[in-house]
Amino acid sequence: MKSFCGVSGALSGASLDKLGAKSYFQFMDLRSDFLTQVWLPYPAMPQDLFSFGRIDELTSDSISLGGHKLFLSAKILLGPANKPILIEAVNLRLYLQALDLIGLRKENEMVSEVFLFAPCTAPPLSSMASVSLLQSWQLMLGKTREFFMQRQFLEIQTPTLVVCPGTEPFLDFFQTEYIFGRKQQTFFLPTSPELHLKKALHLGFNKIFEIRTCFRNGELSPLHQPEFFMLEWYRSFSDLKSIQLDLIELVCHLAEVFSAKLSLSPANFTYKSMADLFAEFCNFTLTTKTSIEDLQTLARKFGNPVDHFTDWDDVFFQIYVDVIEPKLTAYPFLFIQKYPPSQAAFARLTEDGWGDRFEFYINGIEIANAFHELNDPTIQRQRFAEDLQKKKVLGKPCPPLDADFLQALAAGMPPSGGIAVGLERIFMAFTGIADIRQTRIFPM
Repeated sequence: MKSFCGVSGALSGASLDKLGAKSYFQFMDLRSDFLTQVWLPYPAMPQDLFSFGRIDELTSDSISLGGHKLFLSAKILLGPANKPILIEAVNLRLYLQALDLIGLRKENEMVSEVFLFAPCTAPPLSSMASVSLLQSWQLMLGKTREFFMQRQFLEIQTPTLVVCPGTEPFLDFFQTEYIFGRKQQTFFLPTSPELHLKKALHLGFNKIFEIRTCFRNGELSPLHQPEFFMLEWYRSFSDLKSIQLDLIELVCHLAEVFSAKLSLSPANFTYKSMADLFAEFCNFTLTTKTSIEDLQTLARKFGNPVDHFTDWDDVFFQIYVDVIEPKLTAYPFLFIQKYPPSQAAFARLTEDGWGDRFEFYINGIEIANAFHELNDPTIQRQRFAEDLQKKKVLGKPCPPLDADFLQALAAGMPPSGGIAVGLERIFMAFTGIADIRQTRIFPM
């Protein structure tokens, strides 16, 4: 048997004839010759390996897989090859490299054979997610479903192709075309399952929830992905208070699962109206009759030139986002209630004229948005028309309305409470991760 000078392991017979009887030092890349002339490419999985995975690190006497360091025998059988290759452990690095996919056999608690499944010949893909984090995510999904099923809620599945993705002026949507022969129709990906879940309330499904993927175009930040998970639940013949109590119980339940040191009770939650926040952080009395001129004057006091804004809500949000929202970390678990009537969206108005809805924040991050649901078909049509007019002014495309939803309201939808929760955000709150991309293997 011939051998390479400097490599005390040997290639026998035909293997060596293929490589030639040159000195090792004459080879520019022994690994390349091994992969192209000796290795049997991309083998199937043997049955008797004790460890396998991607190489983290390779030294003269050890190999690390998945963070576990394993020591090598003095000589290593390297395969699969057209003829067996037995080399000294110190030379294994001439054939393999970090990130190769391998399997190992052992003898007397030492690695005796290295089985190459796939060499790493291109930069690997990367992901911010980890197995342990996704296991925690899976646990949260399971615990969330368990929470609702224990309370006799029915899990609903709504469509992914919808005729109306929602009309909110500042939410952009994705659309696609359905083609069947000569038939063609535009469909949209849902920004929320809200309309279909309310149609289910109309059909007599009284306590329902859904965990589904939703889609919003143009959203990308550490807190936003264009594709994300939404949890929504609804109680018919009910109101907003029942939804708020559900959410408190859910948050306390998840805190027990993910934050052993955090023991939450209803006493940990703070309740503020939007008027309370303007009084506290802006020294301003916000009413349902506050004019745009009053808001513009307030904005100027905080150095925000908003005289060019002609929409009341634009000026409001400029103040809210710049002045108030950054200070909400003062209240770790905060309910903001009673919104301006122009921001009622799908909510009723209270007796004193505020939008009967709440948003829930954890450590200054918006987690949930809930409504005492509007079920008056005339007012809902009017609000849809206002939304679409705002979209036109903003130069955004206007989707068609959901005729079935309007028919359901006309035929009668019961008084109800409902809520939408960003599942990735509540997961981030309880695991401490700062970027939503860590919750998905394949984020945008």
